[in-house]
Formats: sequence, C-alpha cells, structure tokens
Amino acid sequence: MGLHVMEVPSAGRAVLRSNRVVGSGPGALRVLELQGGIGFAGAERVVREILETAPPEARVAIDLTRVHAIDDVARRMVL
Repeated sequence: MGLHVMEVPSAGRAVLRSNRVVGSGPGALRVLELQGGIGFAGAERVVREILETAPPEARVAIDLTRVHAIDDVARRMVL
C-alpha cells in the first residue's frame, strides 16, 4: 500500500496534468492526462476530480504517457 516508513513518497506534484474534452456532441471524449509517479494520494485526487466534475461525456480516456511509476493500490483505484 505504500505506507511503509522506509518508502518515502516523492515530492508532491500535480498528478492531473489536464482534464479536457476532444470533439463535440455524442462523439465527445473526456481525456484525463496524468503525470509523474502516482501513489495512493495522487490516485485519490484523480478519483475525486472525476466524481466532483461528473463528466457528461459517455467516453473517458486516461492518458498515462507521462506517468513514470504507479503503485499497485493507485493502479487499482484509477483503472
């Protein structure tokens, strides 16, 4: 879970790089671009963003191109 005393998390940075819509109408796609190393706290921020904004688009894509590490718990939360 990444809670061990010897596993120091990296400095806090924004995990959610962008939250944008590609296209319009019924074919619109919500794209959440993530970045950096993602642990529990970062994944919680992503989940909160999705729940608070409640995207109206039927399709959502998560872009992990800029993610260099994601721990097991964060992976299960986000994906």
